Amino acid sequence: MTHRLAAYNFGIFTQRAEHSANEGWRQRHDPLMELVETAPGFIARSGYEGEPGPKSWGKQSVPRFTK
Repeated sequence: MTHRLAAYNFGIFTQRAEHSANEGWRQRHDPLMELVETAPGFIARSGYEGEPGPKSWGKQSVPRFTK
């Protein structure tokens, strides 16, 4: 069996992205992505436009949730 892995990671912040309330997410993001990239079946991941790291695959889309 061939394994294939796609991962989509996003955060829905209650404050601006750079706010200290989001520090935990920022601290976990890169180590988590490093684990994903070493998983069996990993193909690639998209980066974020204008940020260092992998090239963006296009316009970012964030799921919307209803309460």
